[in-house]
Amino acid sequence: MWSLPKSALPGSYQSALCAMRHKIDWVGTLLVSAFMALLSYFLSIIGTDIYRIKEAGSIVLLCLCLILVPLFVAWMRFQVKRDKPALIPNGFWRNTAFASICGTIALSFAALNSMDLMTSLYFQQIQQLSGLDAAIQIIPSAVVGLVLNVTTGYIVNRVPAIWLVTATTLLSSGSPLLMAIINPHWSYWKGAFFAQILLPFSFDILFTVGHLIITEAFPNESQSRAGAVFYTSAQFGNAVGLAITQTASTLFAKKYNYLGHSEALLHGLRAGFWAIFIEALALECPGRH
Repeated sequence: MWSLPKSALPGSYQSALCAMRHKIDWVGTLLVSAFMALLSYFLSIIGTDIYRIKEAGSIVLLCLCLILVPLFVAWMRFQVKRDKPALIPNGFWRNTAFASICGTIALSFAALNSMDLMTSLYFQQIQQLSGLDAAIQIIPSAVVGLVLNVTTGYIVNRVPAIWLVTATTLLSSGSPLLMAIINPHWSYWKGAFFAQILLPFSFDILFTVGHLIITEAFPNESQSRAGAVFYTSAQFGNAVGLAITQTASTLFAKKYNYLGHSEALLHGLRAGFWAIFIEALALECPGRH
């Protein structure tokens, strides 16, 4: 059983406009939205061709991103000093547990979504499976993720979070490692099946641990904002992770282009899986704080 809490009766149209004007950090929202949009576009450009980073347009985008970061930090400080609404107060990042879990979930989301993309390409372009058959191959990952979502709540209060994060990170890092060394002629049950089984462990555990950290580290009035930052970190990691994986895959595919399309593509995908493996291992760094 569940229910929604009772909310206060809405005020007048004028009071709603007044609240929007004075209780929302519009400048901060504009700055962070511009940063995310420009960075995503920049990453999409270099993800398809790393050499386009030398183009004037790419350099301008990167410079704008680098300018927006200190502007946003300075604006947050200015707003807090005036006791005005701040989108993401700088004080949030002084909480090491919260900063750590945001960095960890960013890396985890980067690895998870990159794995989904690379695995799908492997099944369809290397093993020549149809889209439906490739989707069936990924079902074990979805099943394990569902089971983890149900069971994590029962074990998270019995096992220290640091051990959960460490153990599941090591388990999940085995997924890209298997796909990086797999032989296309191997049976699905010999390699790819186990890669799919291991994939969701880290991501599902981290989301539960992250929510618990947010509820413990922040007062009630700040929890929704901290939760939004947590989810935004995941999406930020997704954009950066996909760009890194695509760049590595494209570079190695071009390097081995003389071997033929299929063989070059296989080398490119393997490079992508190795990049994801490094991202998965990097989860250990923020996860230990």
